[in-house]
Amino acid sequence: MFCSKTFDVPYAHSRFSSAKWEEFFGFSEQLPSADDLVTTQGYKRRKLPGFRWNSESDLRLQRRIIDSYAGKKILFVGERNQPYKEQYGVIPELKHLFQNASCRKRETIRYDSEFFNIAVHVRRTVIIDSKVIHEDEENRKKRWLSDDYYLKIIHTLVERAKFPRPIRMYIFSTQDLPEFRDLGKDISVYSCHDWDEYTSFLHLVRADLLVTSKSSFSYKAALFNDGFKICPKHFWHDYPDSPEWILAENDGKLDQPNLDFK
Repeated sequence: MFCSKTFDVPYAHSRFSSAKWEEFFGFSEQLPSADDLVTTQGYKRRKLPGFRWNSESDLRLQRRIIDSYAGKKILFVGERNQPYKEQYGVIPELKHLFQNASCRKRETIRYDSEFFNIAVHVRRTVIIDSKVIHEDEENRKKRWLSDDYYLKIIHTLVERAKFPRPIRMYIFSTQDLPEFRDLGKDISVYSCHDWDEYTSFLHLVRADLLVTSKSSFSYKAALFNDGFKICPKHFWHDYPDSPEWILAENDGKLDQPNLDFK
């Protein structure tokens, strides 16, 4: 979608590998299908080379390639692992598609609107489609944030932040984390370790305040979220310069001194 927007060409959707995620996001309901363009409309696939999103010379090369096919039925396929950090550049488009998916009419939210609902994503064991994904130690270290990181953010919020309603805390992880159960006598804490990934993702999106981890799962949810986000500053994804996005150092210290969520 970023490439389509950058090079001013229509976007075609390639279906997710999971039918459940396809239904959840509803992109195929609203966008042209890449497969249909090839199988029924005579388009031919042409793979574009990888490029650096912040390199003018790389961008010029991509444009020259695209322009060379002017007037032809070509479906350009971008490199899957582009080093594109500013994924927030397509937030409006993503939110529009998400909100208009037919699945939204059937969604059930477990939050109580009488409370200010805070979702905290604690990345630990990775489970995809009920399968545990084993990471090597190098990758695990790149994504690891200690319990102290999350607890410091939570206690900073409790001690300093101003909220429009009483708060409730929801801890999202793939395992029960007893260290997060007792956060103060006036704080209700809910462990969501037994929720499936679709329900969890939806509630990360619908939270009034989302605390993300060094995880694409919660980063993607943050892109769809209309509320406030607290995110790890040192990550390979970037964030927009906006008061709704608050960055945290690896020790849990927040960059933004004013925490007024009213």
